[in-house]
Amino acid sequence: NSHSCGFNRCYDRTAYGKLAITLHAYFQDRLIMTRALTYNEQVIGTCSARSHCSITYNNAINEASSQWEQGRNLKTQFEGGSSAHPPSDGAQLLQAVTLQVEQHLQQEQQRLYSKIIDGFDVGPLQVAAKRLSGAKAILSAFIALGLPRALERDETLRSALQGTDRILDQDAEERIAGFYTAAFLAPPTHNIRGDLLAELTTRFNTLHKVTRDYLDRINAQWYVESHRLIETTLNRLTLAHTLIHTTLPEIDPDPPTPEPEITVTPIPPNAEKDATIYVAPASLTLRQGTGGSLSIMVNPGETPINGVQIHGKIDSTSVKITGIHPTDGLPVILDAPRFDAATGTFSYSAGILNQVIREPIVLLTLDVQGVAPTGGQGAAVKFLTDYPPTNVSGPQGDLLRETIPGRVIVTGESTGLHGIIELQGRPAKPNPAWAIPLQVQLFAAGA
Repeated sequence: NSHSCGFNRCYDRTAYGKLAITLHAYFQDRLIMTRALTYNEQVIGTCSARSHCSITYNNAINEASSQWEQGRNLKTQFEGGSSAHPPSDGAQLLQAVTLQVEQHLQQEQQRLYSKIIDGFDVGPLQVAAKRLSGAKAILSAFIALGLPRALERDETLRSALQGTDRILDQDAEERIAGFYTAAFLAPPTHNIRGDLLAELTTRFNTLHKVTRDYLDRINAQWYVESHRLIETTLNRLTLAHTLIHTTLPEIDPDPPTPEPEITVTPIPPNAEKDATIYVAPASLTLRQGTGGSLSIMVNPGETPINGVQIHGKIDSTSVKITGIHPTDGLPVILDAPRFDAATGTFSYSAGILNQVIREPIVLLTLDVQGVAPTGGQGAAVKFLTDYPPTNVSGPQGDLLRETIPGRVIVTGESTGLHGIIELQGRPAKPNPAWAIPLQVQLFAAGA
């Protein structure tokens, strides 16, 4: 636009235009999307002079940059009003990118499930799984004690409590870990945690409904429960009471048969100390971050024993003790098993009454985890002589001859191996038909 002013010609010129912004998105140097927006008309340049003048136009890039998040706030307008334009081969590109994304997510899903499966062996997840299994075992024991007749006759209750439809837990069959193992081998298109929760909820609701129905019937006096053992005892008591009050003819009893004499071989009073305490396996190799177990063994040798006291230590900078489990080899616990993960020490003592042990036994099992690489020599598992001292006792006193330390070697590499086999045509677990030979061969890469 121009107009005149005064005696001479006065030029006052203004130029108008529309700012257009276009953003191009690339994936691996390939255009995958274009978004564009043309803004409202605005002044893009002016000039004013007594004679003819040339307009100086505003720089579009400077205009967009300075007004992107300030002033006119072009960013908000662009996000709300721009239009998207895929490239001409957009359908094929979308399919290719979608496939790559799905493959990546599947790999991440498998990594997650692998981590969860490993977590059942050690750590907070293992503790939670044990609590779940323990709670389920207590629930089963209470129902079996309170509803024995129903459990014997009702297939639905028996299946919900003990059969294939029982509440999932992490007992010897490791069914929760198996749930994740199956998903690891054939990843679904969703997170199976929701499936697991739904399965747990369904099974729990089934068990709750069946037991609730029986309890309601008992409260309404429509159903009576009793324990077969208690009933049998009461019947025998009634029968005995009847027989006591029944007149019986005199019967000459047969002369008593003398009992055979029992010959006892005494232990020499000065029997030589021959008992040994050792670790099995003598050398355990773990990868860093993985777990294993060690058995603390007692071999009486030629001297029968009736008590053992263990006080040991393992290098806690390389190997961490995560659990301790006594066996029933010596059933009378004198000092409960305990361990200190920070110092690596562990202790336990037990014995047996009115008997002696003559064969090697497993006294307890240690759960250990590799924390840091140890090198070739490994971390020693040794037995201590300070209080309480490691010792073996018998009818003739102290019988410990020697202790043999073990070792745990921790390597820095980490490899996971997971698998599951489901056999067809087998009866419900547990059943000996599920015990089959399984051979796993591992080969070095390229071998």
